[in-house]
Amino acid sequence: MKKFFILLTALAVCFTACETPAPDVPTPPQEKDVIFELTSTGAIIVDANGGINKITYNLQNPTETGKVTVSTDADWVINFSTDVANEITFTVKRNKTNNSRSANVVVSYETLSFNVIVNQKSNNEIDETVVATKVLGFYYGNRTGGDYSYYISITDGDWTYVGTQEQDGFVYQQYDWTWPSCFSYFLYIFTPTPDAGDCKLPDGTYTLDFNCPQYGAPRFHANMSWYRTTDENAKAIDQLDFSEGELIVNGNKLELTVTLYDSENSLRVARHYVTFEGDYELVYDAI
Repeated sequence: MKKFFILLTALAVCFTACETPAPDVPTPPQEKDVIFELTSTGAIIVDANGGINKITYNLQNPTETGKVTVSTDADWVINFSTDVANEITFTVKRNKTNNSRSANVVVSYETLSFNVIVNQKSNNEIDETVVATKVLGFYYGNRTGGDYSYYISITDGDWTYVGTQEQDGFVYQQYDWTWPSCFSYFLYIFTPTPDAGDCKLPDGTYTLDFNCPQYGAPRFHANMSWYRTTDENAKAIDQLDFSEGELIVNGNKLELTVTLYDSENSLRVARHYVTFEGDYELVYDAI
């Protein structure tokens, strides 16, 4: 009986030792949620010129088939590109109207999306307000007949007297306008009203004129009016024409609104509102 019990015990040990353990079944990795979010501003302001703009975003845990897509409700927001990761570039067309406008841009990735509003300024909105400290210039009278003329600079610079010069039979006072580190709005002005004896511009509203006839309403000549800035060495940095403009004179207060225009590249640059208030006196150079 004792032998039989020992034998059963041995068989139990044998069966236990020979059992094959069950293999470990790997736990399938859990898929992480896709993260897709805007990282740049949700409202973009573009000036009337338009140009290339950018949206940036953060995409994490992308899927194998996921793709970033872009749509908009405006035909003036074009050329979307998603070639660079986490970045979208697009072009805004120039706004030639006097009305501002807005577009909604929707950026999507599978079931996720965000919106960006593109706001564009109108053609006549002010891009920069400038305060001038001086009005320099000349009163020429009506040397060539027709209306009376003035040539002025609304500026924060100064000038230097260099003598006289004869041109077309007339002798003109000459000044060096190349003052360092300054801005200047040069205006060649015509008015039916002669100088009142104080050597200042007569009160009124003067508009930019591309034809500038010999007689007419108060105006300033587009071909001889322009904008310039200089560096510390008095070298010109920017020199631009005007495509639109209006000057309002009320005593010692001048208000100039002009659209700066790059004629070489046919590009509207910016619209400036320029103010000057204070005493000034032009050089009397009439005959």
